[in-house]
Amino acid sequence: MIEIEPDGLDKHFATFRDTLRRKYGETVYRSWMFDLALDEAQGDSVTLTTESPVIADRLNQQYRHGMLRIWNATVAPLRTLNIRTRARLSASAEEAGRKYFLANDSVRDRSPSTSRFEPAAGARPGSLIDRQLRLEGFAVDATNEIAARAAARLARGIGGGDLVYLHGPSGCGKTHLLNGVANALLDADPATPLAYYTYSDIRDESAAAARQGKLQEFHLKLAGLDLLMIDDIHLLASSKRTQEEILNLVDAFRSAGKMVAIAGDLDPAHLREAGFNARLADRLAGGVPASIQPASDALRIEILATRRSAEDANCIIGDDVLEFIGMAFRGSIREAIGAFKQVLLTYGHEARTVSVADAKDALRVRLQAGAVGLDDLLRATADVFGLSVADLTGRAQPQRIARARHAFSMVGREGLKESFPRLGAALKRDHTTIMSSYDRAQALHDRDEAFRSRVAAIRNLLGLPD
Repeated sequence: MIEIEPDGLDKHFATFRDTLRRKYGETVYRSWMFDLALDEAQGDSVTLTTESPVIADRLNQQYRHGMLRIWNATVAPLRTLNIRTRARLSASAEEAGRKYFLANDSVRDRSPSTSRFEPAAGARPGSLIDRQLRLEGFAVDATNEIAARAAARLARGIGGGDLVYLHGPSGCGKTHLLNGVANALLDADPATPLAYYTYSDIRDESAAAARQGKLQEFHLKLAGLDLLMIDDIHLLASSKRTQEEILNLVDAFRSAGKMVAIAGDLDPAHLREAGFNARLADRLAGGVPASIQPASDALRIEILATRRSAEDANCIIGDDVLEFIGMAFRGSIREAIGAFKQVLLTYGHEARTVSVADAKDALRVRLQAGAVGLDDLLRATADVFGLSVADLTGRAQPQRIARARHAFSMVGREGLKESFPRLGAALKRDHTTIMSSYDRAQALHDRDEAFRSRVAAIRNLLGLPD
C-alpha cells in the first residue's frame, strides 16, 4: 500500500523522475520520459501518463519493469505501474500535430504547380511525392489487382486503423501505388495531412531525432497525419532502431484509427528470417497484405502503349516495337519502361518510323546484359577470383571465397537486375544471406580498391557497362 500524504506525493514523484534521468541517461529521458505525469495513486497501483501514444507504447514495452523497481526504491512498495496516454489530452495532441503539419505545408493556399515533385523539401513531413504517379495511370491485371484495390480504398479514405502491406519484387509498381494514393488525396484536398517516406528518410530522420533528444517532436509531427506511408521497408532489415520506431508508429496510428501503408520486396512470411523485429513482422502479416507480382506480357505491353500515347515525339513507335520491348525485358515494368525511354531518347527527335531493328540497335547494351545469365555470372566470378564454381556454391567460408560471393551478389543485383531469391538459388543459399552479402559488397566496394577492381573485371568479362 502507498502510505504517503498527498502533499508529499509531488515531492516523491520529482525524486522518482530525477532517478529515472540518472538511471537511463539524458538522451533516453528527454526522448521518452520528460513529459511523464502522475495521474493516479491508489492502493498498490500507480498510473503515469504521457501525451504521446508512441511514447506510452515504448515505455510499456521497454522500460516499465525498470521504472517499477525505481518507484519501489525511491517512493514506496508498489505492485502495479500503469503507463497510458493522457485521454483528456489526446485530442489536443492530435490537434497540435495537425497544426504543426499545416504550419509547414506550403501546398496549402497556393495555386497548382507544374513541378513533378511536390511539395518542396521540408514543406511536408517525409520524402518528396512524385506528382506524375497517378492511380488512374496504373495498369491493372491479375498480377496486381488486389494491391490496386487496397490502394483505391486508401485513396478514398477507407480503412482507418488498417495496415496495408504491398509486397512483391522490385519494379512491379509498389512505389507507383503509394505515390498514387498520396496524389489522389492531395487532389481532393491539398491540405490532407499525409506523409510518404522512403526507407532512408524514415531511418535518417528518426535516428537524428533520437541523437538530438527530439523524438517527442518527431512523434508530434506525425501525430497529426491521417495517412503514413513507408516505402522499401525490406532495406531496413539491419536497422533495428528504425524498425522499433516504425512498430511504435504503426501501433499508434492503428490505435487512433488512422491509415498506414508500407511497401517492400519481402513476402510477410519471410520478414522474420530476413532479420525483422518479430512484432513488426506480425503486424505486417496480420494487416492487409497485398501481393504485386511481375506484370504479364500483355500488361507490360499495355503499359508501354500508355507511355507512348503520353509522349510528344517526332518519331513513330509502332506496336511491333512495343511488343518487342515488352517481351525482351520481362524482369520488371521499370526495366521495360527504361528500355522504351532509351528508344525514345535515341529516335524521338527524328521524323521517322522506328523499326524493331532500330530498337535492337538502340538497346544492344541492355539486350547484351539481359542475355547474360546467372551461370555466366558464376563462371566469370570464379575466373576473376581464381576459384571454381563449386567453391562458390559450397559451404567453405575463407575470406577469398566469401568476397567472391559478395562480388557475385553485387554484379547480379546491379548488373543483371536479378532478385535476391534467384541469386540465392544460384549460390545454394537463402535469399536473406544474399541480402547481407550485397550489403557487405557495397561497403567493400566503397573502401577496398582490390575488391572494386575485381567487380569491374567481372562486369567486363560479361560485357556489362560500369
